[in-house]
Amino acid sequence: MEHAALELRHVTKTFGNVIANNNVNLDLRRGEILALLGENGCGKTTLMNMIAGIYFPDEGEILIGGEPVVITSPKDAFRYGIGMIHQHFKLIDVFSASENIVLGIENGEKYRLSAVNDRVQEIADKYGFHIDPKKKIHTMSVSEKQTVEIVKVLYRGADILILDEPTAVLTPQETEKLFAVLRRMRDDGKSIIIITHKMHEVLSISDRVAVLRKGEHIATVDTATTNENELTEMMIGKKVTLNIDRSEPKNPVSRLTVNHITSIDSDGVHTLDDISFTAYSGEILGVAGIAGSGQRELLESIAGLHHMTEGEILYNDPTSGHMENLRDKTPIQIRELGVRLSFVPEDRLGMGLVGNMDIIDNMMLRSYRRGKSLFLDRKNPKDLAISIINNLEVVTPSASTPVRRLSGGNVQKVLVGREIAASPTVLMAAYPVRGLDINSSYTIYNLLNEQKEKGVAVIFVGEDLDVLLELCDRIMVISGGKISGIVDARTTTKEEIGLLMTKDVSHTASATKEETKR
Repeated sequence: MEHAALELRHVTKTFGNVIANNNVNLDLRRGEILALLGENGCGKTTLMNMIAGIYFPDEGEILIGGEPVVITSPKDAFRYGIGMIHQHFKLIDVFSASENIVLGIENGEKYRLSAVNDRVQEIADKYGFHIDPKKKIHTMSVSEKQTVEIVKVLYRGADILILDEPTAVLTPQETEKLFAVLRRMRDDGKSIIIITHKMHEVLSISDRVAVLRKGEHIATVDTATTNENELTEMMIGKKVTLNIDRSEPKNPVSRLTVNHITSIDSDGVHTLDDISFTAYSGEILGVAGIAGSGQRELLESIAGLHHMTEGEILYNDPTSGHMENLRDKTPIQIRELGVRLSFVPEDRLGMGLVGNMDIIDNMMLRSYRRGKSLFLDRKNPKDLAISIINNLEVVTPSASTPVRRLSGGNVQKVLVGREIAASPTVLMAAYPVRGLDINSSYTIYNLLNEQKEKGVAVIFVGEDLDVLLELCDRIMVISGGKISGIVDARTTTKEEIGLLMTKDVSHTASATKEETKR
């Protein structure tokens, strides 16, 4: 009988009083793709980090090819043919792809970069990667950087690969390319574990699915014999009805009017090109588009974080009734005007939160300027932190835990909770459920709906077209920095939105058929 490529027996890991993994038994077969599924904070990444040598189990053992092994460092993991590709890439920007790939390899030999380039190209050709070995990291797209990370572990001889949320920042087209590569690697005998929250991806790419719940292994099932509802029930521990309750907008009032805004980057490329639309109170305006179409720049322009070369952004203050032009004002100036814009950025740790600060201190980032004393008031931020932890079910040892120690999904909950607590009149959310499990995602959707019911103008940038159709009142589609259409979410289709996402609007006027109805 052939042994499993990798096996975990009774593996347990704790951090203080928190049990991250409890008595986990799991196996990975040779030449298969195993999806690892579970809610945020259920211990998926911790379990994989033990296999990769970043953590060491408190109890239990790890077997490779049927033999018990001791993995105390990533170097040990590589010795046993294990490589992990993390959510946050570990690359040096000023180095080339090949230089990053060989960095840290100690085999007692001097390496020639030309030989490394040849070997990298050989690996790329074998599995269908598109990579330029000589290209500098800082000039690469996200998918290219991910390719470098994968080739890096293959270069080191890895037969077992672990990918943590590999599609979180990829476009649908990039995801399909990645999956094609993974299937070729599987057919070549590689064993792959993929962590993802996207159920359709689980069903598309995996051979089997292992489900974790609250740190424990619930079951491993064949993908061909399961379905989304069964997997969701195993994840959550109960049946979940995945329906978003969408109400009709009540007394919508123009809250934010964007007129002909344009933005040009340092290379002279139009990141935003003559964008005009209106966001109304008491509605959710969805924003759809292929990644990099200008969604981020649009929200950052409204929030005062991105420079515009033309146009204006008019805010209708519900308190004074005055119209204020927000163009070129800083975020601080915007707040001093009484304009309450809450911004959940795409890069939650890069822009939204400070990883080394605890949850309480991250609550204070929004309000410390209002203090009139030499000493900062920590009571209100602490109360807010505890409220968010309880209401959004943030998995954390305490409110004093540094944010960087939380799982990606729990970081997102902290950020969204803090922004909503600012009682905004306009709430802009860029990919607020990226990396969240189904249950947590619906918690966020419900929070956005609550804001809508309170008369907030919600602008929601999303990548899941099914969610956009079910959650939003209108959907604005951006293609190449231009608006290619604004449609009624209740009557449009995924096919229509998909066509608008890929529409060439360089020589045509923007179609805003729903805008003209108002």
